[in-house]
Parts: sequence; structure tokens; C-alpha cells
Amino acid sequence: MDYTVVDVETNGNKPFSDRIFDIGLFQTNGVHITKNYSSYINPHQPIPIFVKRMTKVNLDTLQLQPNFETLAHTIFPYFNQRVFVAHNVDFDYAFVKASFERSGIKFNCPKLCTFKIIHKLKPELPKFNIGFLASFYAINIKQRHKAISDAEVATIVLHHLIKEFGKEKIDEFIY
Repeated sequence: MDYTVVDVETNGNKPFSDRIFDIGLFQTNGVHITKNYSSYINPHQPIPIFVKRMTKVNLDTLQLQPNFETLAHTIFPYFNQRVFVAHNVDFDYAFVKASFERSGIKFNCPKLCTFKIIHKLKPELPKFNIGFLASFYAINIKQRHKAISDAEVATIVLHHLIKEFGKEKIDEFIY
């Protein structure tokens, strides 16, 4: 099974009341990136100051963007018969699932968490966050806390893990 690596930026941490305002996706077979997608999304909700500072996104930019419901049918095919991968997958998955369901689309994918894999297979590392892993694997982050950039780093980390431990070993972490 192939993978779709995801990162979302949100205006909070509650998937049923808060919203995605930035999404980045990479489809990969585990060796090569085959397709990617990125979009800002109008959350129709305020963005907290600390999130604005971290992501460098302002509400003026987002007000001109489509809402998730408008993009749902474009985004949904990226997950067809693929494993949903993210660094802290339960967070990203919960937001994507809630967003699809608000759009009237049932969403269910197998999941894989690069954070859990790294923590289990490379416990000697002092940190497990995306920033550290980018440095560890010499990956250039174009813009930290930009969904497409963080998703790209997570994709390259996944590639490194597959190369180092084998696809079968990594796929044992799918749930």
C-alpha cells in the first residue's frame, strides 16, 4: 500500500470546533514522491495570535481562500487506497476526518505515525520533533509550520525510515 503524508495547520486543537487553515499532502510509494497538493483554507474562524506568529499567516490572507467544503472533493482522492501518514498522526487525522465529515464525506484510512516510528526504532535520538529530524537527516525546511513544508519533511523522514528499516518493518506500525 502507498502513502499520503499530511500536515495541517489549525486554529486550535479541537477537531470538532476548530478548523484547518493550511493543508499539505504528499503521495509517495515510500521511495519517490508521486504527487503533492497544498492549499490555504478559509477557516471562517479567528486565528489565535500565537498561531499567527508561528505560521506567519493572517486572517486577511485566509479570507480570500476557499473553505474545506469547497476543496473536499479535490483533496479526498489523495487518500484513496493509501495509508494516512503524519508526524503525530492522530492530531492531523482527527482534523482531516472531522473536516471531511462536516463536508458530508465519510473518511476512514489506515494510519501511520512517523513520530511513533522514530521514537520506537531510534530511541537514542535526543528529540523526535520535525525540526530536529530535518536537521538529523539534513533536510532543508523551506518554511517551518507551513503545512506543505512540514509534510515534505515528514515524507523525506518516511523515505529514510523505509530505506533504513525496510517497508515491511515500517508497515508493521500501520493501525
